[in-house]
Amino acid sequence: MSVNFNSIRVPDFWQARVVAALNEGRDVVLHAPTGAGKTYAFELFYQRHFEGRAVFTVPTRALANDKFREWSSLGWTVGIATGDYSRNTSAPLVVATLETQKFGILEGIAPDLLAVDEYQLLADPARGANYEIAIAALPQTCRLLLLSGSVENAPDVAAWLGRIGRDAVLISHDERPVPLEEVFSEAICGDVSFSAGGAWGRLVKKMVDLDMAPVLIFAPNRIDAESIAGRSASELPKDVVDLPREKLSRAGRRLGGLLRRRVAFHHSGLSAYQRANLVEELAKRGELTAVVATTGLGAGVNFSMRSVIIADREYESRGGVFTLRPDEILQMYGRAGRRGLDASGYAVCLPSKPRLSDASRAVLRRPKNLDWAAIIRVMALAAKSGANPKLAAERLCSRLFTEEKIDLGFSGVPQNSAQNRGGLRSGSKIEIQNSAGFWERKGASSPAKLKDALYFDGKAWRSFLSVKKAVLGLKIGAATKLDSGLWGLKIRVASAAEIGGFFRLNRGIVRRVKGVVAACDRSILSKSGATLKSLKRHFLKYAPLCFWNCQALSLEVSGGGVFADLDLSNLLIGAFKDSEGAFLANPPERLSCLENANDFEALCGLRGAGNLSRPPALRWLDFGLVDRGFNPTVRGEIFSLFSGAEGLAVAAALEESSYSISEIYYDISNLRAGARFEKYSKSRSVSTRLGDVCRLRFGVSDLPSYLSKGLPLGYGNGASEI
Repeated sequence: MSVNFNSIRVPDFWQARVVAALNEGRDVVLHAPTGAGKTYAFELFYQRHFEGRAVFTVPTRALANDKFREWSSLGWTVGIATGDYSRNTSAPLVVATLETQKFGILEGIAPDLLAVDEYQLLADPARGANYEIAIAALPQTCRLLLLSGSVENAPDVAAWLGRIGRDAVLISHDERPVPLEEVFSEAICGDVSFSAGGAWGRLVKKMVDLDMAPVLIFAPNRIDAESIAGRSASELPKDVVDLPREKLSRAGRRLGGLLRRRVAFHHSGLSAYQRANLVEELAKRGELTAVVATTGLGAGVNFSMRSVIIADREYESRGGVFTLRPDEILQMYGRAGRRGLDASGYAVCLPSKPRLSDASRAVLRRPKNLDWAAIIRVMALAAKSGANPKLAAERLCSRLFTEEKIDLGFSGVPQNSAQNRGGLRSGSKIEIQNSAGFWERKGASSPAKLKDALYFDGKAWRSFLSVKKAVLGLKIGAATKLDSGLWGLKIRVASAAEIGGFFRLNRGIVRRVKGVVAACDRSILSKSGATLKSLKRHFLKYAPLCFWNCQALSLEVSGGGVFADLDLSNLLIGAFKDSEGAFLANPPERLSCLENANDFEALCGLRGAGNLSRPPALRWLDFGLVDRGFNPTVRGEIFSLFSGAEGLAVAAALEESSYSISEIYYDISNLRAGARFEKYSKSRSVSTRLGDVCRLRFGVSDLPSYLSKGLPLGYGNGASEI
């Protein structure tokens, strides 16, 4: 075990072996448990023995930010690249997510040392293909360090590196620096009375009393993380953490209230400042009693606590619900026990929830899917340099994590094979301008009350009843200004009868009243007429039944007739509900042309692009990603710049001449919306134009890892509107 003498840290034997192997120019596959000090082996080599440019890749943006801050605080010159944030990427050391480095590696731009933390993601269904391609394409001039504590078949990984011509050594260390003990939550005893926080409040309080805190609790989603944190804090005393007032004020009301009891929640809904400068900083300093985090923290932040609890077997991610894998459970429980502080760590198991015995290392196998974008990128680079794109693709695939030959299907493509670019048929759709000023597909009209409807006056949307022109457009009476300031209708109800002081209902009014008036009130239907007093007493209460649920506010005599002022608030009209939830009475319209709109085969997914039995080369032709000479098309090159199917959607949108860049920019927000915004958009008619062009280009069939019903995986509605 490493020993601290003041500021001097003596490396363990296995850490020294890692440094020595890297110093010899060899690749290293390092296996060691969570918290054992894998990262320290990299730090030791980088600081004392390395000259050149290094990239340290991590699985999450949270961990990238954490390492960036940590190494910057040591005075190192560090850059960061996480896709959504880049800074000083030419620094001698860059912390990054691997996806940000993949395309540079494909183009031959590689660092002198690439460290891949948590490389077990090589087998991840969503991200594994990116990891595999990046490692396979890495030039021999770059040393490689793979780190994980969750891989069972690490020798197979080292053997793979050997097969592709790399000099790799496997270094394993199986001893945890802090022993891990499994404890059942029912066996934790303590004197705790009724708790407002229920079981969570009682459990955390007992763990504190038994010196089992600080505790890290993994929750399946954001809502549960905040809820469990609130209940866990219910039995704990107020004990304000040591933070400057101005810093604590940035925590926000809910998190700040929990920090006063040394409890916090941690999820992606917090700002970067709240996560890094409050929760993570306090946790590393040991000033928090409990942290409740979403499962992303399992591989996401470099701190441990004395005890770990996993609240559920399932978790939410990327718009779906997933079951925890055994290696993920191993990694989470591996956070228990702080090196140099704890004699042991505690894996606290809840009834019917994951146990320590459910945890195990992962047996890595290459993902079933191929990274089409990366392969086509390599083909495009080969074509531009005058090389054979087919040979470039086959050479890359021969280096993947498998001993079996991967057949791309080039030899089975006939020379006269026609490629499907989506056809040349065209059609059109009617779109309306919504209340936010964006264009969206026109849906069916639905009934709406005028008090809820909006009217477009040529410049802006206004309340329907505030516009005289809108009320006149109803063509059912004369517009009149009501006491409320809104516009209503003035309708002639009756005319003067022969008998003085009597008024006879107009013929049209009589037809309306006859079917609803009660027997005791039929005096107003007398042929000789009725007095104004009688009309006011009996007619006003029937007005809503006679006039489309509109209330008659008054009856007045003018020019020999009786007139009623009608409040139109509850009058129903046909309106269009837009994606903002507004009812539009007269939305501006336009005709939007869409290629393929009449292509029945494309719409129904009958084209070969969705046929999974076809080899990749044929499907690339089907999708129009390559031409018959297997040179990537413009569509293929756009696709190759993205890690997933987002490139297919962007390319399809850019091919629509009537689809403006500003609208594409707005709609691509939905590409990763998933179901996360469903609760906001469930009752809305959300814009679906981007979905239309995807399905018309690529059909509605499924393509593993890329398309689901013709849409990129993760596509959903509501993000752009939110």
